[in-house]
Amino acid sequence: MPVTPYYRRRRRRWITMRLTIAAAAGGSSPPPPWSATDNFNRAGPSLGADWTDLNAGFTIVGNELSVTAAQRSSVWNDPPPSADYWVQGTLDGGAPASTIQGIALRIADAANMYAIHANVAADRLYLRRKLTTTWAVLRTYINTIWPRTVKLEVSGTTLKVTIGGTPQPDESDSNISAAGQAGVCTHSSGTTPGTIDDWSAGL
Repeated sequence: MPVTPYYRRRRRRWITMRLTIAAAAGGSSPPPPWSATDNFNRAGPSLGADWTDLNAGFTIVGNELSVTAAQRSSVWNDPPPSADYWVQGTLDGGAPASTIQGIALRIADAANMYAIHANVAADRLYLRRKLTTTWAVLRTYINTIWPRTVKLEVSGTTLKVTIGGTPQPDESDSNISAAGQAGVCTHSSGTTPGTIDDWSAGL
């Protein structure tokens, strides 16, 4: 019957069109997710070409990032494509009074950012916001294990902190919304260096 060959032709053509569209859609893979990492295992003292100092003060000593000065910040040069991302690092220091240093994100400039700082001498970690040069403590955590790996993540207005693999209660703040850059910073100076190691960031 004349209808059957016509149906088959239409069916083959439809299948061919589907295969062509599927091939075109899968022809280019999406770009890899944004990420950054630095273990500082190299000769110092400069951080190197991947970093920019907003306030110079960080140096590489003994394959770690070391700092003794207050109000210092450095950023990873490749900015995140989204305002929602995380940053992680291992924080340590020395007695009797180490520099209060930490990791930071949504760094707009040296005067605006979110950070988590370590005060090793006091066995404390602080989630802080820096807005137009003024620091505000959003939450304080007791920590007695050093060195300690901490992670700070932001999603919208929610700030999430993980300490040694254990998630902490969420905090909310809406003052800094732009992606900015990821990096490191200090709050105050000390008589012994604060250190940061195995820094990383991602989406």
